[in-house]
Amino acid sequence: MMKRGCEYTTFVFQASWKRRFILCLIISLFLIGTVYAEESETSTESTGISLVNFFPTETKIGDVQFNIQIKNDGNETINNLIAFVSGRGYSSYDIVPADSLAPGEKSYIMVYGNLKESGNVTLTLRVDREIFYKNITVENPDEEDVTDAEKERIELENVSQQIEELKGRYASLELEISDKKDNGYDTSKISLDDLKKYLRTAEASVLDGNLRNANSNLKLAIEEYEYQKDKLDAAKAIPTINIVKDYAIIFSAIAGSIIVFFTVYELLIKKGVMVARAGKNAAVKVIKRKKSEE
Repeated sequence: MMKRGCEYTTFVFQASWKRRFILCLIISLFLIGTVYAEESETSTESTGISLVNFFPTETKIGDVQFNIQIKNDGNETINNLIAFVSGRGYSSYDIVPADSLAPGEKSYIMVYGNLKESGNVTLTLRVDREIFYKNITVENPDEEDVTDAEKERIELENVSQQIEELKGRYASLELEISDKKDNGYDTSKISLDDLKKYLRTAEASVLDGNLRNANSNLKLAIEEYEYQKDKLDAAKAIPTINIVKDYAIIFSAIAGSIIVFFTVYELLIKKGVMVARAGKNAAVKVIKRKKSEE
């Protein structure tokens, strides 16, 4: 009897444990289902915000108005949407929110602030629970003025250096012209007058700080140099017969000059003799007249 009682008690305990296990399993499944349902419901009620447009992305130091266009990607209307903007050298002082944004709608949030540093700046935009990043370029007008002046100074130095180099080539060209002329080449059509004029004007413009005129005259000088250099390279030797003719002409001119000189000389001598004779005759007549009067 006692043995049967123990077996019965064990059977009852095991049955009770099984019922509890099944009950716990059912409760767990119910809770899992509830959580899944809540997650599904939450996912269908999305309130995502996307950034559609942002400008300006290029601005200057000082006050600025950022225009932030957003879109409601969720299925619920969102009210009073504001944007917080932060970044190096930037501070906001006023915000105009988007009052209401229905699902699928777009609207603008305007943020007013001040930029104190130039360069490339990365801004952080926080709208509702979303965070976006935008890169902007900030310019400093005062820095631009300094930069422009520095650029002009460097360009003037560059022009001055080119002028000095061209002056050296000009001197070499003069020597080449002289050598070719001495070696019997025709250089009569080559002239460096304009080249010299352009170089002088370019130098004066550099001294005056007139970059435009300096560049213009340097360009003209380079073109003139190349033009005269091409003519020199194309110069041909004067034929021997032409040289003989030239020498004959020169000799004839010299001979003619000598003949004219002696002709004039003889005429002057003859005229002098005639004048002397006339003077002598006049003197004789005067003497005779005085004697007759006595």
